[in-house]
Amino acid sequence: MRRALPVALVATFATGCGGAPPAPPPGPTGPSTWAELAPKPALAPEKIQAEVRYEVVGAGKLPDVEALEAALAKQGLVADVGDLDDGRVVESQGVRCSVQPGPKLGDDILPSPKIEPEYTKLGLSLAQAEQLQASTGTAEIACRPSSSPILAAQVSIQTAETLVTMMGGIVRDPILGKWYTPEAWDALHGDRHFSIEAHVRVEVTGDGERRALRTIGLTSFGRSELAVYPVQAAAAEQATARLKVLADSLLQDEPPGAGAEGSLGPAKFLYVTPAMYDAHAPVGPRPAATEHTLVLVDPQGKLGSAEAVDTLVHRLCIE
Repeated sequence: MRRALPVALVATFATGCGGAPPAPPPGPTGPSTWAELAPKPALAPEKIQAEVRYEVVGAGKLPDVEALEAALAKQGLVADVGDLDDGRVVESQGVRCSVQPGPKLGDDILPSPKIEPEYTKLGLSLAQAEQLQASTGTAEIACRPSSSPILAAQVSIQTAETLVTMMGGIVRDPILGKWYTPEAWDALHGDRHFSIEAHVRVEVTGDGERRALRTIGLTSFGRSELAVYPVQAAAAEQATARLKVLADSLLQDEPPGAGAEGSLGPAKFLYVTPAMYDAHAPVGPRPAATEHTLVLVDPQGKLGSAEAVDTLVHRLCIE
């Protein structure tokens, strides 16, 4: 009479002859969407000191305290002006502006009057380029608010405008790298209304089919810069305009932190850090800089998916 084989031995023979071993118990799976990966609750916003800056280049000697205070009043800015180190301090509406003499800018910044395309692309004439090249120093303006960063922008604008009237020179924005002739300055600030165009630009990097977009200038207002990438080249121009609209709206609200929700029109998105994003981003160009930056992502978008970026950009561009 045959004896039955032990069950354990039968299982061994079955496996050895090609039978499938028992399936392992299901284990935990990692996040697959940005909503699953983003920190919860949202992190506190990064602390960034708001400071709006201008330089008056090719200017003469700083005016004395009484003369500057009187000239500011004529511009409609009631301010207390005093001495500070080698320069002046202007205080108005909770904004404190330091106005200090600075050194001559380097040749890597000053346009050469000998190279016409170099100064004409900045909107400068030959005479203005020669004036800048002959300058011996600058007046450096740095305004910090106690509350509203938009007030800091307005006080800095009136201070720079007053100094140009009194001392001559041409205004430069060291953050945006822009020069303003008196005509360009008046066209931008003549109505005294705050314009995001005057303070924030969007840097577009990359070539081929995709681009990386990142704002420059929001840190002057104590906010993180905004980025979205890789964006289809055909959508980059419209996405640039919409990023400026979003930047403008952020100045009216509390700054977001990583993991916070945001919206613009029908677009719903999350803010994440560049380090988190780049670890799961689709292939494509990256911004030239990512310090003090938050990246916009589609909450339901798949990690590493270029299509998720396209969906987000499409929604952002719907006004």
